[in-house]
Amino acid sequence: MSEDGAQDQLQEMLTEPEVLAKTKLSRTTLHRLEKARKFPRAVYPAPNTKRYFRCEIVAWQRALYEHDERNPNRGRGQGRRPRQRVSPSAT
Repeated sequence: MSEDGAQDQLQEMLTEPEVLAKTKLSRTTLHRLEKARKFPRAVYPAPNTKRYFRCEIVAWQRALYEHDERNPNRGRGQGRRPRQRVSPSAT
């Protein structure tokens, strides 16, 4: 691989602080999602060097956006139960 190709590949990788800033996740949440395999896994190109692929992070964000409230096929749940009315004569 040429030096330019290696440089391009490094530019497509994000550090953990960059991922946290881009996704607005806390560090703990990032690690929990990664452990549960609900977030792209990090790679270690060198010892003590943790990186994430930018394309995987963007794909993860797009998948979240597709399941957002704007999706008309999103499940809505049952909502709140109606309040029980107490008749005035019962008190």
